[in-house]
Amino acid sequence: MAFTFVKLRSYPAAEKAEALVAKGTAWLKTYPNVIFAADGEGLGKDLIMVSFHKNYSAYSDFMRSYAMEWGELISDLGSFLVSLGSGFKIRPFDLKYLAEDV
Repeated sequence: MAFTFVKLRSYPAAEKAEALVAKGTAWLKTYPNVIFAADGEGLGKDLIMVSFHKNYSAYSDFMRSYAMEWGELISDLGSFLVSLGSGFKIRPFDLKYLAEDV
């Protein structure tokens, strides 16, 4: 699982933002492994994307494609990678916990 954080070179003007969102939505439709992408605030970044990858090679290929498509808009890009198989699990990844949130 990858949490990717992006810092934009500059935030798009309102008239360009709508077109960029449409382009991003269309691009992400080709990547069903991306379960969330949005703008936000924190860590000095402007965007976040949460994605799943079969292995590191698949992640690397995805990130290369992302950088090639969006590189002119990005000033900084970083990911936090989480192995769902190995390592310490304090709470395993499962959306069932949301059903328990009343």
